[in-house]
Amino acid sequence: MWFRKARHRLAGRSFPQRLAETIAWCKPRVNRHDPQWCLRSHILRPQREFDVAGDPTFWNDPKTIRSVVRCRHQALDDIRLGIDTEPGLSNGRLLLCYFNLTMHCYATTEASKGYFDGFDNPPWDTWVTCVGAMLIAWVPPEFVELTNKAIDYEPNRMLVWLGQRYSDHQSKPHWTLPDWLNPYKTDGLNTIDERRTKLTGFG
Repeated sequence: MWFRKARHRLAGRSFPQRLAETIAWCKPRVNRHDPQWCLRSHILRPQREFDVAGDPTFWNDPKTIRSVVRCRHQALDDIRLGIDTEPGLSNGRLLLCYFNLTMHCYATTEASKGYFDGFDNPPWDTWVTCVGAMLIAWVPPEFVELTNKAIDYEPNRMLVWLGQRYSDHQSKPHWTLPDWLNPYKTDGLNTIDERRTKLTGFG
């Protein structure tokens, strides 16, 4: 138990840097015409056996996620790419993915034109970190609508936007969020000031 709590605290301290690295890596690679592969770069490819040749589907786990995050950090360090450590969300959103709940039915793959694989994993370039069995991924603005469609089609409530509001007929997500994610909760806008401007008309 103490080890799990320590890992969660470490994830919280490193989260701003990991988020900044994810955005810096993904933004120049986004291609709205290729949602399946543009953010599945070969250099970050997980060392896992894929379900079918030519199909990026595989069973995910925390060890695989941490390996991808470390590999991206090293790749960015190698090319000495400057990282903005306070990029906000760059008009994107954070997605929570409880990968152990996948129904592995390929429903989200069809709905998202391949952005999600057959086991409901978002592209590995977008992975920020994991907390237990919960993957946190950054979704670029170009793929927010495709992700919305995937969420609608996913039958087990394993995909949820961070900060999503729930109506009375909707069930709450399956997990409790760590407090350090609270500053990143958003309804699609990037900052508290932007939300205030939308609601009041004043900056």
